[in-house]
This record gives sequence, C-alpha cells and structure tokens, in this order.
Amino acid sequence: MTAEEFQTQRTKTSGSWIETPGTYSLLIKKIELRGPNQFDGSWVDLIFTLENTDGQSCNHYVSIPTTAERSFMFGKKKSLREYNNLDSFLHSVGYKLEYSSAMSQIVALFDDYDQTFVGKTLSARLGYLGNRAKYVGKTDAGAQYVLVDKNDKVIDDNSFSGIDAAKAYAEQNSIKLNGFIKCLDFIPAETAAVATLSAVSDLPF
Repeated sequence: MTAEEFQTQRTKTSGSWIETPGTYSLLIKKIELRGPNQFDGSWVDLIFTLENTDGQSCNHYVSIPTTAERSFMFGKKKSLREYNNLDSFLHSVGYKLEYSSAMSQIVALFDDYDQTFVGKTLSARLGYLGNRAKYVGKTDAGAQYVLVDKNDKVIDDNSFSGIDAAKAYAEQNSIKLNGFIKCLDFIPAETAAVATLSAVSDLPF
C-alpha cells in the first residue's frame, strides 16, 4: 500500500467530517462566498472549509463588513460579536486588525481570499454547543450511537443502531441535537502582520 493509498483508506475509515471535540491543527482547503448576511446586509458571509491531518473536514462561517460607517456594529442590536469573531479568526492565520485601518485591511485580505487564505493552517478548539448523537462503535447490528451533551456526557441510557434512529428518538423526546461540530475558539498565531496591500475588490466594499 502506497502512502497515498494509506491516506485514502484512513480517510474512509475515519469518516469525512470531524466529529470528536478537541484542539486541532487545520488546513484551509477552500472558501465559498455566500453573499449578504440575512441579519445585516452590510456584512457578507463566507464559508471556510477546514481539514485536519486525517483528511476530515469542518465548516466555519466568517462574516466580513463591507463598510465602516457603523463602526463595525452588526445588526439591530449593534453587536460587536461578529467583528470580534472576525478579528479572532484572522489572528489565528497571522493577521491582526487595527480599528483605525480595519476596513482597508479587510479589503486587502479579502480581495482575493483564495490567494490570501487557502493553504494556510490555523489552530482551533472544536466542539458542540449542545447535545449530539455520538458514534461509539460497530456491532453486528451496525453502527451504534448514544446521545451526549456538549461535554460528551451521556444523557440517555439508550443506544441506537444508526444515526437516523438516534435522531428520531431525540425528536420524539424533545431532545434538541446539534448536527455538526463548530469552531469554538481560535488560537492566535505566534506572529501577526497588518495587511497593507492596496486592492480593488469584487466584493461590495
């Protein structure tokens, strides 16, 4: 078995999506532009696909402002959460926003976001915000799942043959489940640069 064949088999065995909470080194594989944010049209959403060393993936949503007119406040509540989330994400890949020049930095970084980000690595803590169906092994009856909370603690004594059975039981018993793992925290890169590239973007800045 070649190294490439081994990696392919390893990915098939482990699955295509990251399911186990923990801190990971992640490679930015691709980025998809989704368009204006549904809660604030002056912000634009992108989906970053991140991959661990086993070839498993997770998605992370990044929202970027297209104007500094509202001092980067988001939505009706004028929250700075989205700006802080963006700053944290950028810091993890080696860029640090400066309030006085943040808009020009964002234009510079996202003018050609594939060129800027794809191929970079970052470190992040992944986990769940709520309950989930956890894979615990395989028997003659097939894949087995149990229901756990965000801290991986079992919340129900039953086990289920297949993910669909686990989801059906949860729905019948009003147990809300999270579908996918999320990036809970980003670990800042050891060094961070300020982007100063002057660019004209296709995005609606």
